[in-house]
Amino acid sequence: RALKAQTHDKYFPQHQRDVNFGSVQQKSRAELQRSLKMVLRATPIALTRMMIEDGIFQDLTGGTHLRCKGTTDSNASGLSEPIIGALCTGSAKEFEKLGEEARDNINRTTVRYRCNLCRALIPVDAGNPAIHTGHGATSASIQIAVHWMTVEGHGRTEVARTLDISEGTASKYMDFARYLMCDAAVRAQSKMRFGFAPDGRTTIVEVDEYDCGHYEEVGVWYWMIAVSALTRGDPTHWWFTKMDPMPTCTGGLARMPKLSTERWSPICNALFPAGANIVQMSDSNTCYLTTACPGIVDRFHVNHSARPPEWSRPVDYLANVITREVVKGGKASTAAIDSEWNHCCDWPKGLSPKTELGRLRIEGYMRAKQWLRFYRNSDPWPRFCSLVQEFIASGRTYWTHAAADDENDCAEDDDPTSRPGVAKAARQQC
Repeated sequence: RALKAQTHDKYFPQHQRDVNFGSVQQKSRAELQRSLKMVLRATPIALTRMMIEDGIFQDLTGGTHLRCKGTTDSNASGLSEPIIGALCTGSAKEFEKLGEEARDNINRTTVRYRCNLCRALIPVDAGNPAIHTGHGATSASIQIAVHWMTVEGHGRTEVARTLDISEGTASKYMDFARYLMCDAAVRAQSKMRFGFAPDGRTTIVEVDEYDCGHYEEVGVWYWMIAVSALTRGDPTHWWFTKMDPMPTCTGGLARMPKLSTERWSPICNALFPAGANIVQMSDSNTCYLTTACPGIVDRFHVNHSARPPEWSRPVDYLANVITREVVKGGKASTAAIDSEWNHCCDWPKGLSPKTELGRLRIEGYMRAKQWLRFYRNSDPWPRFCSLVQEFIASGRTYWTHAAADDENDCAEDDDPTSRPGVAKAARQQC
């Protein structure tokens, strides 16, 4: 493991992280709280202390051992309460019985608590709903490393090869991280508010619709269309709708249907109410150009269907509705929202939108990517740790029924290697 961490050291330096989104690489100078090298090289007790500091593990020292069965030790006869002692490691004889791999991972021998009354060994992840324990569970050290790589935006194959685990195991624990990110993205999107800049200033918002997959059924093509809006220059204000199948005409060449005014009008009025002072940038779709909206004060478009295609053009747009100031030499384009969508559309191949479960899985992957894009210029690990703390405090469960959902989801889905966490998050939140 130390050699593997050293091999990947150049890809995970302390002050420059490398986030892979498909074939595009983005780098930022955000200082990392935890690096992959730090996680993989740490001893089990050092890693446990780091996770207690981050809030993923709970410090059980001084707590009550609820399963205490009393004591038969004469030296402990003066103790009357089952108090959990300090964090400790196993003895040298216990370490000799472990294999080399087990010594590097968190288990009851490498790091544990001990009850002061009955002297029972208590694992560091006891009662932690965010850690998978019991039959079929992987070491907590591997789970933490998988979560870290998922939050950094790495794919399943890369995680499996880096940590020397199977892709099925990687998917299982990556889906839990995506479950938390999907839930956070849905909650953040519900609170989004476009425009309303102070002093009458306008806000540039790019809008567009995207194809999230299509399929044919009884001669009719169905398209999964998601409508999206993005505040230019603010990645935390990126919003997109839930996908619904849109049928097209039967027979002939399958073509993506244009967004209708009937569908865009309620979305536009909800996103841009009166007083929002929005300058809309879009393509040449008719619904964007003709739909009346009280919050839009100016609108521009580019014609992607022209020959050659028009990707951008200079425009003079209204910058302030009070002073009527006009900015000359602005740019009309949808480049920013197109870039966000290209980063977002990265889910396992073979995942079909033909079934409802497949559509929920795709949307779950997209929501997780949406959360990653919100905080792409900062260290996302502390924010993910906050999500874990919220999950623990809420009393929700994940691993208790993951095994039952796994069998049902894999039977219905086109991607049998993918685990149920993403679909579960979409079912509950989306």
